[in-house]
Amino acid sequence: MSSTESWPDSTFTWETEDEGHHCGSHWDAFYNSPDEALRTLPDILPKAMPLRSFGDTYSGPRKIPGSWARGAYLAGPNVKRGLLATLRTTDGRPELINVSPFTEYGVQVGIEIDRVHVWSSGAEAQIEGTWGDSVVSFFDLTFLSNRSWYEAGKRLDFILAGIAYKAEPASVEPLVIAPVPAFADTLRDELGIKDGEALELGLEGSGIFMSFDDWDRDDYCFRGLVRSVEAFDNWLGQSGWRVRVRVMQMDTEDAELDVFVTSRAWSGDEPPRVGEDMEGTLWLQGRLWWTA
Repeated sequence: MSSTESWPDSTFTWETEDEGHHCGSHWDAFYNSPDEALRTLPDILPKAMPLRSFGDTYSGPRKIPGSWARGAYLAGPNVKRGLLATLRTTDGRPELINVSPFTEYGVQVGIEIDRVHVWSSGAEAQIEGTWGDSVVSFFDLTFLSNRSWYEAGKRLDFILAGIAYKAEPASVEPLVIAPVPAFADTLRDELGIKDGEALELGLEGSGIFMSFDDWDRDDYCFRGLVRSVEAFDNWLGQSGWRVRVRVMQMDTEDAELDVFVTSRAWSGDEPPRVGEDMEGTLWLQGRLWWTA
């Protein structure tokens, strides 16, 4: 926590309406357009149930300011996997703010919080923090319920999951780097590369997890070794696979992530396979699971 700021300013950044988020892309793995997702609401919402989370069971260490948005979450067609409707209370009435695909399942990961970026609605946010040695950002599925627990510099356990926009078997072609970069010159003697030769890096078995400069902060490209594959069906009309992928190789332990790939998002001729590499792009979401 900053020595010059106290909670909540030390932790939360408040966005304006000018800072837009293109949430329609989150439906690419399920529908041809976001409008198709909206047309399912009359069928799903009457059957939806409140999504309860850590903060609904355990009171947070701080009182939420009275000016902050209030609301709740409805998950349907069940609380395991489907769509999540974010509701904000406005003038005593519930208002639908956003609808997102979501899954209850994922990998439990310790994240040290750096900043919480609250959207202009006041009811949605992305958490930026440190996973091992890497900085990551993800969409917080249960922000309204758990924000009292969030504090810059504090490590909390989250359930993280990636929903793939696109995924496919990873290319086996090496990464070719021109001899201009300084690090290639540094490694030239050690690797026995002659002057003027390109540096070829084999990517088989490597873990890559990188954000995009011109996408949202919770969008990533990934590549990694498939550790496990579990098929699912009827997630908003889609079948697919829950694929555990080693997305980063760290000093102490590998970082693994459950990437949910619908058949619509998969480009391979055969399903993902354990022991092979997979690559693609994904939207990273998470929810608070436990505190230390």
